Amino acid sequence: MANAPNITQALTGPFAAGLVVQRALEILDPLFPASIPLSNRKKIYMGLVSLAMGWAIAFSGIRVFAPLDVQMPVVLDCLLSGIFISAGTEGFK
Repeated sequence: MANAPNITQALTGPFAAGLVVQRALEILDPLFPASIPLSNRKKIYMGLVSLAMGWAIAFSGIRVFAPLDVQMPVVLDCLLSGIFISAGTEGFK
């Protein structure tokens, strides 16, 4: 596999983006408790914010599958990459 992509290099961008999403959620977290009394709702809202951020990052060009030479439509790559990025560092465990 001489032409195989370097996985470390391919995932550096998505990993950094995941850290950004995770840190942004940590910053936003204190804003939610007073306005959202139910913890399940808070988890849902924070998850949706995370997903929106992940998709925004993926559609702006940081993708997971294209650098790994996985053949799929760009929109599908962006949708799946956004989900991966939205997991923060949890996506890398």
